[in-house]
Amino acid sequence: MVQAIPGVPKIKDKYNPATWMLEVSSVAAEVRLQMDFAEHYESSALYRRNKALVVGEFSKPAAGTNDLYFPTQYSQSAWGQFEACLWKQWWTYWRSPDYNLVRFFFTLVTALLLGSIFWRIGEERWVDAGTCRFSAAIILTELGVVVQGKRNQSSDRDRGDVCGGHVRRR
Repeated sequence: MVQAIPGVPKIKDKYNPATWMLEVSSVAAEVRLQMDFAEHYESSALYRRNKALVVGEFSKPAAGTNDLYFPTQYSQSAWGQFEACLWKQWWTYWRSPDYNLVRFFFTLVTALLLGSIFWRIGEERWVDAGTCRFSAAIILTELGVVVQGKRNQSSDRDRGDVCGGHVRRR
């Protein structure tokens, strides 16, 4: 149908049809051809034929068939779905031990660094109330937690969607 429109280039041999379709149906192609593909399709015989099929033939069940019936709303119980998500998370997380080793190492380094910087400051909070060392320690500890969390978040971005049904890579 699209190749029949004047000005639309024909698909080349061994060319990905999805890529070709994206290229020829882009807004730039519509501007170049000075036409709206949606309007062109809605005024075509193909649109009218497809609409008639959907409204007529495809909206009524075939003779001798029954509606689909499922005994439960979900294919698995809530516990089964939880187990499936946990299983997928386990295998996705532990698939690369090097990645986990780096995360554990940076967490340990951050903990040791913060622990050594603020060693024994908690005892000083009642002795020297004029200084804000204890408050600074709490604030900087929170900052360390945020920094560690952001570092983990940025490295987890490539891990993918664990429980969403597929693993999405960036």
